Formats: sequence, C-alpha cells, structure tokens
Amino acid sequence: MQLQAAAGAAAAGRPVEAYTNLGDNGTARLPYLGPAFGTKFLYFCSSTGGRPALILDRLVARWLRENVGLVLNEVRWSVSTYASYLKTMFGWADELGLTADELEACIFSTQARPGDTRWAFG
Repeated sequence: MQLQAAAGAAAAGRPVEAYTNLGDNGTARLPYLGPAFGTKFLYFCSSTGGRPALILDRLVARWLRENVGLVLNEVRWSVSTYASYLKTMFGWADELGLTADELEACIFSTQARPGDTRWAFG
C-alpha cells in the first residue's frame, strides 16, 4: 500500500509526498528500505516532463558536501532534508537551463569512481 501510494504521488509530480509515503523522522515505512534505494524507486516512477523525484544517495550527498558545503544526511529518512534537496536542485537546474534530473545525473557521474563498472553508463 505504501509503495503504491508513493509511486502514484511520484507519477503525479509530487515527489515530497511520494517520499513521505516511504519514510520520515528516521523511520522507514517499509522494513529495510533506505532513502537511497527509495529515491531511486521514486525517480523511476516519476513521469517525464514534470518535477521528478530525484535520487539522493551517498555519491550525490558526498559531492554536494565536498563541493558546495551542502550537508544532507542521505541514510536517514527525513522529509525536510529531501524537500530542501529538491528545492536546491530544481533552483540550480533552472539557473543552468537543465532539468533537475540531468543535473543530478551529472553530479552522480562526476562522483562515481572512474573504472568502477558498477556505475558505468552505456
């Protein structure tokens, strides 16, 4: 039920609501589901053309921390953290003339270790 509600909210362009269906205040609403995998699920449930749910994992969080000083806890469910992340990313994407998911993909690919085939594209 929670997964279906989250998927529906993501598909409707409501990523914060979608995230809320999966967890908040450090607690997952589905056993063993963490924010990194949860946000990946939400991203793939998002419709094209709207405001997608963006992926927040350790690689993206590390890049943000190391390069712009934005500290986000990517391992603890927090709606306020995720909402702040989305606001920041959508704002930057608008300024750069990109979609937010393009910006997130750029950050991810920059942070992924060269030669690490787990993250290879193509």
